[in-house]
Order: sequence, then structure tokens, then C-alpha cells
Amino acid sequence: MKRSAQLDFFRGLLLIIITIDHSLTYNNIIKRFTYEFFGWVSAAEGFVYISGLTAGLVYYHKYVEKGGQHILEAAKNRVVTIYKYHIILLFFTFLIILSNFYITEYWAQYYSFLFDKTLLSVILGSVLLYQPVFMDILPMYTIFVAFIPILVKSLNKGLIWQVLVASIVLYIIGTIIHPYHVVDTLLGNKNIQTGFYNLLCWQLLFVLGIVSGFLFYNNKTNKIINNPSIIIVCAFFALFFFVEKNFHFGIANMDIEYLTNKPGLGFLRLLNFVVLCFLIIYIAARNRSWFTNKYICYLGKYSLEVFSFHIILILIFMPLKVYLNSIYTIKLTDNFYLYPLSSLLILFLIVPALYLAPTLVNKRIVPITK
Repeated sequence: MKRSAQLDFFRGLLLIIITIDHSLTYNNIIKRFTYEFFGWVSAAEGFVYISGLTAGLVYYHKYVEKGGQHILEAAKNRVVTIYKYHIILLFFTFLIILSNFYITEYWAQYYSFLFDKTLLSVILGSVLLYQPVFMDILPMYTIFVAFIPILVKSLNKGLIWQVLVASIVLYIIGTIIHPYHVVDTLLGNKNIQTGFYNLLCWQLLFVLGIVSGFLFYNNKTNKIINNPSIIIVCAFFALFFFVEKNFHFGIANMDIEYLTNKPGLGFLRLLNFVVLCFLIIYIAARNRSWFTNKYICYLGKYSLEVFSFHIILILIFMPLKVYLNSIYTIKLTDNFYLYPLSSLLILFLIVPALYLAPTLVNKRIVPITK
């Protein structure tokens, strides 16, 4: 099974957008076009879905070729790898933040527990119970990947709708309760900090991705992708969400903040993502030579390394960004500014530095079939 250049491209593109969004000041005019420009959808939703889609393709192929025991071992090895990256990233994060006065001062509000109880924060972080800013993505993937063998085996038995219904039920439960809040309450430890994302809700994107990968692998998507009615409906809703998000006409009798909530993957946010995703898949399926830029694909091939490295870059350079913003700022509107110096830092230093990640880990690309 050959690598999909388009999947690598979209992973790489989303990693670039994630890096930019994590780096830019919220009211930077550039972020106006990189964060939720097409509606209530960010790069995070796309990245989780594509991770599931890739897993569905790769692990089902492994299941067909080598059987259930092999994918069990493969998933276990992947979980261990992601967990190792989490621990290493946690260590470097703590080291960076504690190493320099200016960096420490900048990140103090986000990592206060680290400064107060360093050893305890390391222990809780190693068991995924301390997940400060940027430290919650890899733990989420660690948990999701652990369930891949069960999902793949269920799909192979033809239990597609059962898998989807079970995932939707978990999503509904997640809109009511946050699983980590339950852990916080049961343990009664106010120091526990368990991340931004509600796993019960976000698992739906990952499961949708795995189901999509399974269907693509078995050539069962043609009727859906070629259905003109679905395309028209998705285009209508995508346009509606774009207009509503950017021009704020207001949806009567709806709690927009709740329905577009990001941590809990609000229903309108989920729907917004689904229609956009379908349209992108529709375009990509008809233009297989598109979305294959080799430089962007290169980042996508090393997504775990690049994602981890972008956090290190942010931790180091964000205090400098604040300093540069104080030197030169251009007010464009009451809500948006242009920060020329920090924007140049991000676009021409931090983003290009992502290409160092594969070299620093000194790891060649492993063929997708292995």
C-alpha cells in the first residue's frame, strides 16, 4: 500500500496552520484568516479526523495482510511511541520554562503548578493527569490509538453502523459531562489539570476518520462522493456557516457559543466540519494531482515529530513575540492589529524551522505497509 500524498499534504498543511495559530496573537489580522475563517472549524478538527482516516486505511490494510494480532501489536507500539514523545516533550517543556527568566515570566500564568510543585507536576504529567497548555494533544492520541484494534475488527465484521452509533452515544454523553472532570472530582485533587479537549466528544471525529478510511480502502465511498444532492446540501451549509461566522447575522433562539463550543465539539461546530470535510474530499477525489506539494507533504510524513517540535518552538519564541509586538504595532480596526515584526518571526523563522524536526530526530520515513 503506497503512501497517500494527499493525506501527507493535508497533515502537513494543518500542522503549518496549527503552528501559526498557536503562535499569533489573537487579534493579529493574519489569524483572522487562519483560525476559523470558513466557519466554526479550526485546524485541530481536521487533524484529528485525518489521523483517524490514516489509521483506518493503514491498520485495516495491516489487518487484511497480517491479521488481528499484528494490528494489536502495531497499535501497542504506536501508543508507546506517542507516550514517549509526550514524556520527552513534557521534560523539555519543563526544562525550557525553568531555564530562562524571561521565558519563565511569560509562561508563569500557564504553568503555575509546575513552578509551585515541580516534582508532583512531573509525576502527574507522566500519568496524563497534568496537561497544561499544549500538553493535552498527545495524551488524547495515546488513548484514541489504543482503541484502533477494536474498531478495525468491528468494522471488518460489518458493524459500521454499530460503531458509529456507539461513538455518537459517547459524544452525547460527553456534551453532558467531561470525563476528566469526573476524574478530578473522584480524586479530589485540585492540582489535576486534564486538558482542553473533551475526549468523549472528540473521539467522534477520530472514529469518523477510521470509518472513512475503512470505506475508502474497500471502495465504498463512490456513491456518496458522487451524489449531487449531498454535494449541494454540503455547499449550502458551508456557505451558511461561513456567512454566519464572519458577518454575524444571528441564528434565532440558538445558543451559538454552546453549539459551537470547541472543547466539547458543539453540534454546529461538528456539522460545520462535516460539510467542509465532505467538500474537500469531493474536490481532492476528482483532482488527485492537487494537494501534493512535496514540501508540505514532507511535514505530513513526520507529523508526530513536527507537532512535538512546534511546541518547543512556541515555548522558546513566544516571549520574544511579545517584545516585538511592543516595538511596532499597526492598528487596522478596533478589533484587529498588524504586528509586522512578530509576524515575520513566525512566518519566516518558526514555520520554516518545522523542517528541522525530521533531521533532529534522525529518522527515515518508514513505508506505510510496515
